[in-house]
Amino acid sequence: MSRRSSDPCFNSQWEDSYFFVNANGKALSLICHTTVNINASTVRRHYDNTHAVTYVGIVGSERTELIHKLKLESPQNEEVSHVYTCHSIENIEFFF
Repeated sequence: MSRRSSDPCFNSQWEDSYFFVNANGKALSLICHTTVNINASTVRRHYDNTHAVTYVGIVGSERTELIHKLKLESPQNEEVSHVYTCHSIENIEFFF
């Protein structure tokens, strides 16, 4: 049995882990303002290939403060301030 989401959901943990927020149905990098599809492997791959070397050492409150600062500086500031996530089982379709 495999499951596939008909409406990909943004994972709010990507904000802390990869500096990504949900902006108009896309995952937006707070660092470089690139948007990618809302998909765990795509978000992680972008961060690992583009930003990890620079930002992996920033942790804890320093990371939280940087994320807040980047959100304020984002060209998508209004959209970024409202991060929508979905965790409902109704959004998942099961295929047999």
